[in-house]
Amino acid sequence: ERAKNVLSLVSKTILPATYRTAEITKSLENALLHIPVMFVHQLACVLPEHDIAEALRLAGTHWRLTPLYLGFGTGGRCVPLGTQYLVRAAGDGLTIGAMAVDWDAQMREIIAENVIRRLKPKESVLVLGMAYRPGFRDAGLSPGLGVARALHQRGIDVAVHDPMWVPNELEGLTGLLALSGLDDRLRHYRGILLATPHPEYLTLPFERTWWTSGQFVLDAQGAWAASRHRFEAYGVTYVQVGDPGWLISYKKGI
Repeated sequence: ERAKNVLSLVSKTILPATYRTAEITKSLENALLHIPVMFVHQLACVLPEHDIAEALRLAGTHWRLTPLYLGFGTGGRCVPLGTQYLVRAAGDGLTIGAMAVDWDAQMREIIAENVIRRLKPKESVLVLGMAYRPGFRDAGLSPGLGVARALHQRGIDVAVHDPMWVPNELEGLTGLLALSGLDDRLRHYRGILLATPHPEYLTLPFERTWWTSGQFVLDAQGAWAASRHRFEAYGVTYVQVGDPGWLISYKKGI
């Protein structure tokens, strides 16, 4: 009753429940988003020859459906953790949830393996965006950080950048070389991975001198899709997760 009195100051609708039900409800809210998100990630991996990104955009126009987006997996302190909490509470019984958690972990590995397939020996990669969402200073379960670490563990020379942290903070967080800014140093990396589309990345000038022919861009959410023609003119291969042919190869259980 005391909680209701306090919360009524900020909300007209108070829905009382036991604390057990309330705990399940919060986790369930996140799991009901997480599981379908990982379903479409799996679909993009097993049908990589089709335009799953466009199919997902069109499906999201249905009035009953929440628009979903592809990327390098999910991140943050809520969405992926809600499923994990319910799976742990249910033991071996919640198999659909367990598969979603497993797929989320696999996505980092799948992205890393397929980036490596685009590289020649001693070529390097730059991962943009260590925060788990744009404009937010938190790397909790960050897909970008997960992919960067997976590449580093495979012996790839990886640098990172994120405007939410200064370089020494970012190096302490990731254990990787952190760039202080983005300019013509981009041309020194064979692969550019846009993991988190911070506003600062959306307003880059895309100067020709920043790029060199033969590079590739892997864009998690399609934030740079409108600049495909520029990349093409520069001789840079642009790929969005879910584009036809975005995945060079896929092997179950990576």
